[in-house]
Amino acid sequence: MGMTGGCETLEADHRHALQLMKYVEQLLELLPEGRAGEGFGEQDKKTLEALAQFLTQDLPVHIRQEEEVLFPALAEYLGEGGPLAVMEEEHRDIQKLSSEYAAWVGGHGVLQSARQGSAWKRLIDLLRSHIEKEEVILFPLVSEKLSLAERTQLLHALAAIKS
Repeated sequence: MGMTGGCETLEADHRHALQLMKYVEQLLELLPEGRAGEGFGEQDKKTLEALAQFLTQDLPVHIRQEEEVLFPALAEYLGEGGPLAVMEEEHRDIQKLSSEYAAWVGGHGVLQSARQGSAWKRLIDLLRSHIEKEEVILFPLVSEKLSLAERTQLLHALAAIKS
């Protein structure tokens, strides 16, 4: 989208989220259902720590950036309901699932039960479809509808929330 697209930081967050979700999927495939996750290597533990940080710190900041900066900037073009209301509703679902799952991630406990394995798949599917909607529907609108000055202002407002 270029350096003046306005959504670069959000897109970078999405790439990070998708990488972590891909890792969780690999973990789900490698470990038998219901196994507690003994025998994780050092790299696994570091990735699990990154996942816990993503769920408890990065994701809430990202959602604030979208709801406090991006969505208001697009409300003029999309209205208050419609796609933005759907995105906010999905944010609530993602936050609820993420806070539950963050408690499970602690170096050992990603897969304490088969139920958690299927629960992770729910979160992964929801995140993937949510990210796709934002990148296919919302982000292109920023480039199409907002001026260069407005996009620059958007980038500064997003950065202010992250700092």
